[in-house]
Amino acid sequence: MNPSRILNALTPARVGSELAMAAARFVAAKTGFTVEELIGDRRTSRLCDSRFLCYWLARRRGMTLGVIGSALGGKDHGSVLNGVRAIDDDAKQWPKADTALKALEAEFLASLEKNGQTGGPSAH
Repeated sequence: MNPSRILNALTPARVGSELAMAAARFVAAKTGFTVEELIGDRRTSRLCDSRFLCYWLARRRGMTLGVIGSALGGKDHGSVLNGVRAIDDDAKQWPKADTALKALEAEFLASLEKNGQTGGPSAH
């Protein structure tokens, strides 16, 4: 069993769902979209990019793709993986994107701590 599966097995699904929704609320506040739009099915480019940020933030906290997808609108793990990879690819290609993502992640972690959340089982 790989470490990610072990952490997932030890983390109640409720915690993963709460963390994924915290990511959605955080991204909603940053982008002007509603949480409902972020977890919905509409697919404009800017909305999808924002949705991908939700997936990426939750994944960076150690949540599995399935838990993230389930919590954020019933998306399958492949859709979540595609979003996480899109964000990671942008960070690799553009140093400014990487810098912005690191700052965004730090701000997200600070918001979790402020609200008494732990940030999940693992920090990548």
